[in-house]
Amino acid sequence: MLHRGPARWAVVFALVLVASQAQIVLEDEPGAGLEDGDGGGDAAGAAERKEATDPMTRMLQWGMENSNLEEMARKAQLVREGKMAPQPVDREAMEYLFGDKAKFLEMCVARVRDAEKAGEEGELVASLEDLEEQVTDIDNAGDLDHWGGVDLIIRLLGHRLPKVQQAALWVLGTTVQSHPKMQELVLSRGALPKLLDPLRRAAKSLKGQDPRLLAKNLYALSSLLRSCVPCMEGFGKLKGPEVVAQLLATEAGEERTDGGWTAVKRKVVALVG
Repeated sequence: MLHRGPARWAVVFALVLVASQAQIVLEDEPGAGLEDGDGGGDAAGAAERKEATDPMTRMLQWGMENSNLEEMARKAQLVREGKMAPQPVDREAMEYLFGDKAKFLEMCVARVRDAEKAGEEGELVASLEDLEEQVTDIDNAGDLDHWGGVDLIIRLLGHRLPKVQQAALWVLGTTVQSHPKMQELVLSRGALPKLLDPLRRAAKSLKGQDPRLLAKNLYALSSLLRSCVPCMEGFGKLKGPEVVAQLLATEAGEERTDGGWTAVKRKVVALVG
């Protein structure tokens, strides 16, 4: 499994931040900035805090929220005063947290592949979501094909489960977003027809269609076409504009009451625009 003891690593990470001799920064009063009076403002602050999307920040947040901040501040002050030695760094944990990005990406792709082979559908969706977080980094997105990730994701677009398809579309859209090299690579691997086929079916009839899946499909298609001349040319040859126009004119009938169809129409309009 990829996530080896996340609780342990989170705590180690948080403690390293406050115990490192060269990086401890405290206000004039011990504990200032690390605690907030009687805690009355904590709930409001937590409610207003935007949830982080990258795994390292989320791990740090978890570590800080599940640690005794008052005790950490006391120990940090003792370290600054030379009354306490810094806690030794867990080298294994640091290597896991800050190891080579390419190696971590390789592990994410391997996890997706293993879940697909094992038929573990819940694990497959979870591993695809983790991979999507990794390819938000433009360097990781560019390295995805090195580990066979591009062909793997394109293959999963045809998975029998809509949830898996959705997750794969999310990864694909994020990978090619504002990334000309990956847009042309994904185009060359035959992804465009796979993205258009579900839209063709929906343009004929929205009956039985999943609006969330179509919305993710449109997200991936928009990301692939944006500012990519070869992709837009291929889109034209496959009669993509006609398909999108027909989809925009299609009525959802009774299912129109589902708010999901509003999101689909909005994405279609954004694509046309």
